[in-house]
Amino acid sequence: MYSTNYKRTQQTALPIAKEQNLEIISYTTKELISEKFIANNKGKNIVIVGHSNTTPELVNILLGEKKYKDIADSENNNVFIVTLNKNKTTAKTQKVN
Repeated sequence: MYSTNYKRTQQTALPIAKEQNLEIISYTTKELISEKFIANNKGKNIVIVGHSNTTPELVNILLGEKKYKDIADSENNNVFIVTLNKNKTTAKTQKVN
């Protein structure tokens, strides 16, 4: 469970972390855009709570293409589901209530 060190993102991450008995690890976007991060999390299910501009940017970097634009500040229910496989990275979006 990863979250930026802002009150709102921490509050978003907290219910999932409590339910799954997980520690919330604070991050900066630069820390997540690394081979080490990908290697440490390949094959795992992780949650990253971010911001309207940094989350699409991170997904685009993982995909290796500019597929997603920044999210409007008024939209707070976007989830990106990213799958890292040996040969291909895929992503899709989903709205949650």
